[in-house]
Amino acid sequence: MLRKLTVTGSAEVVGKADQFEVGLTITELALRAKLAQESVARKSQQVMEALLGLGLQREEIQTASYWVESEYEYENKRRRFKGYRAKTRLQVRTGQLEDAGKIVDALVEAGAEVDYVHYRCRDEAPLYYAALEKAAGDARRRAEAMARGLGVELGRVLRVSDRAEDEPGRRYATALAEARGFSATGAETALTPREVRATAEVTAVFELGEGEGERRGGPGGYK
Repeated sequence: MLRKLTVTGSAEVVGKADQFEVGLTITELALRAKLAQESVARKSQQVMEALLGLGLQREEIQTASYWVESEYEYENKRRRFKGYRAKTRLQVRTGQLEDAGKIVDALVEAGAEVDYVHYRCRDEAPLYYAALEKAAGDARRRAEAMARGLGVELGRVLRVSDRAEDEPGRRYATALAEARGFSATGAETALTPREVRATAEVTAVFELGEGEGERRGGPGGYK
């Protein structure tokens, strides 16, 4: 009967952020859909001009989504039409880390809502693969230690897998930057770059050999 040992190894690798990413929303409510769209378009243009004025390139500013929908509110169990809501979401990603605070302030002043702030790595895959390699080594070391403790030989690898389902370039954790006082005090928003951490987990199944007692024909051994 084939005897198996299943172990899980994990690892974390820390990298230096070289990109700053911010997600923002521009929204407007009006009685007519066209008026809402026009207002969003004006604000979007203001946001674009503010970002270009800080030295960003147009290709660093991307539209993530855009839609227009009717909006209602309920009062005394009756639905009342409020108007049409136009909304667009933009994503800004740049290597100008030193301008992160200025970028956030410019977005708020232009009428945008800041949804999130991330520090990222431009090339994420090597960071994750380094974590994956370390996790695999951790799994083997765990298996070797357990086999020694059990007094049996560690055999070949029968199966190996990792838990994550995303693409390698997305399998890491980015720390949210702390943004203090979004233009509330008139001072520039202070953003501190954080480390980018890649984590990986590997599960391996090893074949177990005989123990010393089994090789001598004794009653001992791992079952």
